[in-house]
Amino acid sequence: MLKITTVKADRRYPTIVEGDLVSPDGGELKREWNKVRVSTGESTLIVDLKNVIVISLEEEDFLFEMMNQGVKFICGGVHNRHALQQQACKIAM
Repeated sequence: MLKITTVKADRRYPTIVEGDLVSPDGGELKREWNKVRVSTGESTLIVDLKNVIVISLEEEDFLFEMMNQGVKFICGGVHNRHALQQQACKIAM
């Protein structure tokens, strides 16, 4: 189960993701991200992954795409941190 909540706060739009970030539910994050990008213009998008339990490989690739577009992430737990560090390494190469 996946829950996504986006809140507007001072030109920032923190998006809180909770649960399992796996397909087909991962498409929900893509839709939310596109909706926020269109409506925010220059605003900073922050994705909070602290309460994500599982991230599929397909969704890791999507997080990498978001990272390349300047999205900032907040994460908790060893697995989430490791997944984001692996994606950040791809950018550095």
